[in-house]
Formats: sequence, structure tokens, C-alpha cells
Amino acid sequence: MDFHSYLIVISTAILELGRYQFLMGLFTIVLLIELPYYLIIILTILRQFLLASFSRCPNYPLYYPTISCIIPCYSEGTGVILSIRSLVEQIYSGNIEILVIVDGSKQNQHTYAAALAIAKSYGNVPNREIRVIPKYIRGGKVSSLNLGLQLAKGEIIMVLDGETSCDNTSIQVAAQMFVEQSVVALSGAVRVRNASKNLVTNLQNLEYLLGINLARQGLSELNSLNIISGAFGFFRKTMLKQMGGWRTGSGEDLDLTIRIQSMFSRYHKLRLLHSSRLVSHTDAPESWRVLFRQRLRWDGDMFYVWLKRYRGRLTSSFMRFTTSFLLMWGGLLFNLVVPLSILVYIPYILFNFQLNFVLTLLLLTYFYYLLITFLNFVIFITMVSERKRRDFLTIPYLFLMPIYQFIMRIWTAIAIIYEITLNSHRYSSMAPWWVLKNRE
Repeated sequence: MDFHSYLIVISTAILELGRYQFLMGLFTIVLLIELPYYLIIILTILRQFLLASFSRCPNYPLYYPTISCIIPCYSEGTGVILSIRSLVEQIYSGNIEILVIVDGSKQNQHTYAAALAIAKSYGNVPNREIRVIPKYIRGGKVSSLNLGLQLAKGEIIMVLDGETSCDNTSIQVAAQMFVEQSVVALSGAVRVRNASKNLVTNLQNLEYLLGINLARQGLSELNSLNIISGAFGFFRKTMLKQMGGWRTGSGEDLDLTIRIQSMFSRYHKLRLLHSSRLVSHTDAPESWRVLFRQRLRWDGDMFYVWLKRYRGRLTSSFMRFTTSFLLMWGGLLFNLVVPLSILVYIPYILFNFQLNFVLTLLLLTYFYYLLITFLNFVIFITMVSERKRRDFLTIPYLFLMPIYQFIMRIWTAIAIIYEITLNSHRYSSMAPWWVLKNRE
């Protein structure tokens, strides 16, 4: 071998080593972000489970405050009937005020008529008051919520989406949790009502159970809950009034949660809790097209709220250190850096490595995420699930979850890029354009 050939071999080896180093470095970054986060969630849930198993439940005094339930509606049609019925039929001795805010009622006559009809049929139920409030000009979900807040008589505010229903014990459970004055807001589990419809809804069902409900249960134990779902949540009215209600635009649930968490830096004893005994049910998108469109808004709004609206403020000076740390880690790194890394990672390995190596790497990645998924499922089914028999039926779909999560991570990266380049939050379906343009 002459000197020139020797240099070519050495150069090729160095380049090949550099490619492998880059690949392993990128893979290590993803592992270092994801694996410790999963372990934190699992360990906190395990701690909570053991404490609950070996300690006595506190005997709280019976507490029956008036609960004002705000249902913002736009185009739900007869779907709003299920939401109202689930509130009227609550096993709760106190007063429940149901405020059905029909946004754009002039062009939304179907929903308005359905709400009026169900309100009339339940007009004589004791301790239940249903008020259907038309908003003739559409102002968006936030304006409906803020109108409901102004009209509400109760000391506890419940928010329920127009097509979302809840278990008939939810309000009773929430009321007893508010006995402790330090509790300012509650998050509940959101389940997929139409899970058995097809493959898309079954996968979303598992995503809700393991990726959303399980994570919130763990973060709640650390008093660092990252979001109270806009579809289902409970708040003290005094706290909402003090904060000025909801801010304009979509992503209002994440925005409100961040503002609540910011109060904890000044009032250290306040708590924001999640309970798996607070259960709601909603219909998930039944096609990939509708699902991708929904997540384009969700993930774009997430990036907007974290890195545009609150840029530079998610620090320990703005909120508690633990909360700030977990929001930066679980929010920015887990939900933003990892998807973007995957978007870089896939084209890189496809163009720089042989097909056999790529397939082997993808197979190893699949089994890694499958192991994580099964571990999360075991923790969920043994320590969190309130419907164990039903949730056991989801086991066959666990084998598809790594592929589904991989697809959704790539879509999250696309949503982030879409928000960065086109400011997609300005074109949300949650409010008219003339409302959203004043959102900044």
C-alpha cells in the first residue's frame, strides 16, 4: 500500500469514526433527557402509592361549596347534552351551577337549541341550576371562559369542554380536596371515550393514559404540574379573579398553569394537584388527518407559550426552583429538543450509514421504547388506573406505541418549525382572527 492509499484509508476511518461519534452523541443526548425524566415520574408515583398504602386517609370535614361549572361551546351541537347531563347527575349534595356559554350563537343555532332543550328538561332538579348564555358575536373560548367567571356564583370554578363529560363522583372528590385551603387548582384524568373506534383512537387512548395522565400524577406529587387541561379542571374563584382570568388566544390552559405556578415563588404553601379519581371523557380524533391538525395547534401553541410569551421567565426567580427545573426539562427539553433532535437524527443516519445498520439501530430503538412503554403501563395499571379491567384490554396496542410515539415526535418537530416560521398561533380555530391578532 502506497502512502497516498494509506492516507485515504486513515481519512476514511476518521470520518467514519466522526460519524459514529456524532450519532452516539445525539443518541446519548436523547437518552439523558428522556430516561431520567421517566424515572422521576415512576419514582414519585411509587412513593405516593406506598404512602397511601401504609398511612391512614385524613378525615376531612364534609364540604359542600357551590360549584360553578363553565361549559364553553361553539359547534358541539347535540354533543353538549352529554356534558350537561354528566354535571346534573353528579353525586353531590351541594349546589351546582351550570353555565353554558354558547359562542357565536347566531350562527351556532344547533348547539344553542340543544343546550336550551336539555336545560328545560332538567329545570326542576334540586340543587342544580342550568343557565344557557348566548354570545351573539363570536369571541373565542377565552372570552366565553372569562364571561362565565364574571357570572359565576360559586366559590369553586369547574371548566368542562362542550363535548366532554365526567364521572358522577368528580365534583364530590374535587370539593373534598379543596377543604385544604392551600389547594388552589385541580387537574383530572382525561380519558378517550371513543377509544375502541379504530387504531387511531386506540393509540391516542394509550397516549392519554401513559403519556398524559401518568406524567401529571407524578409531577403533581412534586407540586410541579405542567398543565391543567382546558377540557377539565377546577379552580378557586378568588385565585382566578386575582389573576385576571384567562388570557386571549389558544394555549390558554398552559398559559394559566404557568401563571399559577409563578404564584408559588411568593406563596410557598400553595398547591396545584392532579387526581386520578377526577375523571373526564372526551372524543379523540378518528382519523390521522384530524389528529395531525389538532397536534399542529397543540404543539405550536406549546412552543409559543414557552419560548415566545414566557421566554426568559421560566426561571427560579419567576417560580419555584423545582417547578422551573422540571418545566425546563420536561417541557423544553423533552417536548422540544428531543423532537427536533429526532428530525435531524433520521435523515442523518439514512444518508450516512448502510441500510443494515440503520434497520438494526431502528430496531434497537423500538425495543428500548417498548420496554419504557411496558414499564409505564405496569406502573399505571397497578398504582394509578381506576378502570383496571378496561385498561388491560389495551395491552395489544402497546406494541405499536413506540412507532406511534416516533411519528408524533416528528410531527411535534414539524409543528415547532411551523410556529417559528409562520407564527401559527395567530391562525388558531379557537378564536376569530381579530381576537388573536391582539394576543401578543
